[in-house]
Amino acid sequence: MTTKTEESRQPKIMTKPLPEILDELENYIKRVEEAVRQAQAAARESREAAA
Repeated sequence: MTTKTEESRQPKIMTKPLPEILDELENYIKRVEEAVRQAQAAARESREAAA
């Protein structure tokens, strides 16, 4: 037996238009890339400071 809340809980992919989902993914990827760049810069500075 399913309850009303279980029925209303759908994955976002089923409730949002695909272009909106893809835009969100693109923004997420850009944020991750920027975080990676910052981590790499911090690691480089750390190595230089330790040398």
